Amino acid sequence: MQVQVNTDSSIDASEKLNEYVRGVVEKSLEKVGDRVTRVEAHFTREKPAGPDSVKCVMEVRLERHQP
Repeated sequence: MQVQVNTDSSIDASEKLNEYVRGVVEKSLEKVGDRVTRVEAHFTREKPAGPDSVKCVMEVRLERHQP
């Protein structure tokens, strides 16, 4: 399973963030991971900016199915 992390320009796309997201996704999907081809996580900062202003939308692609 491929895990891709995308961020907007206001969020640091560090390796630490990528590793954390990959770990959470892989652990969460371990029972169905053999049917998942790719997971994309999209992080954006909402207005007004603040510690709770980050939004995450995830897209999961399954074998032989549309996202």
